[in-house]
This record gives sequence, C-alpha cells and structure tokens, in this order.
Amino acid sequence: MKKTIWTLILLLAILLIAISASADTLVLPASLKEIEDEAFMGDTSIAEVVLPEGLEKIGKKAFANSSVNKIYMPSSITYIAEDAFSSCLVICYGPGSSQIKGIDGLFSSQDITASGTCGSEMEWAIVNNQLIIFGSGNMDNYKPGESPWYEMRNDIMKLSCSGDIKTIGDYAFYNCENIENANLSNGIVCIKTNAFALCKSLKTIILPDSIEELMDSVFYGCNSLTHVNYPKNWKIKTAYTAYGTVNYLQNYSPFANCEKLKSIIVPEGV
Repeated sequence: MKKTIWTLILLLAILLIAISASADTLVLPASLKEIEDEAFMGDTSIAEVVLPEGLEKIGKKAFANSSVNKIYMPSSITYIAEDAFSSCLVICYGPGSSQIKGIDGLFSSQDITASGTCGSEMEWAIVNNQLIIFGSGNMDNYKPGESPWYEMRNDIMKLSCSGDIKTIGDYAFYNCENIENANLSNGIVCIKTNAFALCKSLKTIILPDSIEELMDSVFYGCNSLTHVNYPKNWKIKTAYTAYGTVNYLQNYSPFANCEKLKSIIVPEGV
C-alpha cells in the first residue's frame, strides 16, 4: 500500500512539473471550429497558442492586446479577422502560416531571415526588414557592435517590441542607422546607455509612460529625430551637479547630439 501511495505521489509530482513547464502554452481542444470575438483579448498569461486542425475562424480582437508571441496555425483556417491580433507581435508556424498575409501583428516563420535570444526570457527575429523583440524580463546588455543582430543592422528599417519587457540593454540598437521607426511596448521601465546611439535615420519613437529611467546618451547622435514625447513616469537624471548642466545636456543626456530635435512633448500633469 505504501509503495502505491508513493507511486501516486511521484506521478502527481511529474504531472505538476509538466503543467508548470507549459503553463504559458495554450493548447485548444480538437473539436474547436471557431474562436469567438475577444475570446482571449488582453490575456497576459499566454505566450504560445496551439490551434487544432479543424479550426476555421478566428474572430475580431480574439487575441488583441495579449502576450501571445507564437502560434501554430492549422491548414484548416479560412478566416482571420484583421484585428484578431492587434497590438501583438506573433510568429506563426505550421501549414496555415501562409494564410496570414495582411493580418496586423502576424508574421510567418517562413519569412524569418534570422532569429535568436536576447535575454533569458526574450527572443528576437528579423522579418521583412523589421526587427521584432518579444518575451519578458530584462534584455541582455551589449558592448558596441556586439548585439546579435548587429551584422544584419543595415537590413533593419523598423523595430517593434511586444510582451512584458522591462529593460532595453546597453548598446542594443547601436549604429542601426537604417531604423526609421521604433515601437516600444508599455511596461518598459529603463532604456540603458547608448541603446539607440547613432540610429541616424530614426524619425519616430513613442516612449511608453511606463519608462522611469533613460540612461546616458540613449539617443546620442540620432540626427533625424525631431520630436519626442516625455514619459509620465520618467525621473530625469539628477546628474547636473556631477557633469555641469550644459555639459550634461550636450554630451550625456539621453538626447545628446540630436541635432534636429526641436521639442519634447510634455503631457499634462507632469
């Protein structure tokens, strides 16, 4: 009897480990034919979704504003609402991934030219001249020219981030001089030193209000940047006494040497 009890305990432990390991993967039932409108909208507990063969329709905003970043797409899919994955960045794999053209937020794994990791829980991929970064936690820090996409930097024209990312690492996009637009996900609290330095073509970037710290020279030499919004939670670095006010603004501030920067748009209440 004792042996049977211990066997059951062991099996339960194995089951709990398996459930824990796949807690962020949603496997939908084989009988499912349709995902209703807004079914998983805003769900931040899901990283990967496995859709069953036989599924035909994904409704409006079904996964909008969720944390989904990978999805298995079956060959049976016939309809995906244009906004089903709005505000998401999702890599599609499987036989139905060819059906996703024109769907905002979806990228076919077949179009990926390079990919890898950039943090313990963070991944990146280059798709159609766009660098997408998704996952959670802190991005790795780099030295100049050592980011994993650096050798392909001339192919990158757009940057998009998604998920529960907390920090952008040192020199992450350093000298990616063809990036014109950058979309950063809300939840980022810190952009580290020289992260966007010498992104000479960067024209547009929306800084999420979650940002609390912009470290030295984040946008150093971004000579195409003309306007920047002021994040509500940004705590301006109190380094004026150490550097001297003029010296700090010209050489160390997040926007040092941004020659065309005309204004920083400050929201009401700041």
